[in-house]
Amino acid sequence: MAVVVWIGTTRRLGPDADWVEVVRSTCLPILDVILDPVLGGVGAAYEIDSTERVGVLDADIEAVERMLWQAGCRRNVLSATKTLPDGRRQQGAWVYRGPGVADGWQVDIMLFEAPSGTAVFAHHEPSSALRPFRPGVLKKHYRGVGYDPAEGERLLVETILPDARWVT
Repeated sequence: MAVVVWIGTTRRLGPDADWVEVVRSTCLPILDVILDPVLGGVGAAYEIDSTERVGVLDADIEAVERMLWQAGCRRNVLSATKTLPDGRRQQGAWVYRGPGVADGWQVDIMLFEAPSGTAVFAHHEPSSALRPFRPGVLKKHYRGVGYDPAEGERLLVETILPDARWVT
């Protein structure tokens, strides 16, 4: 996992780096036992609910990843791995820290398989970027200060993917 974090913070990992998701989905649930108490109940693997649901895109996950990449997003190697209440596991973790998002903030974008395409979830939060290293911002990130699903949805729909075809 340390190698993934190092690569992810030194390079922009795009749609072809699917191996990152394999490492994250394997390692993070194991590390969660250690990280959950240290991070104060946040942890590295947890369940999210419908409050973060933006909608479903009429495209498979690979196509959505290419859309996110073209919009200036990159794989979010530091994102906790998430599951939905119905047991579906996250298939992609992406982050946006570009125009329209204040310095020190990010939009965390999570992708899940859906019967009619790709279910997309998002929230706006303090940045988890390690470069530049800002301990105060990172601390706010892991404590959930400013966590805002509605703002994440707004930024995703209006700024990041304004031309996307949402099914629901």
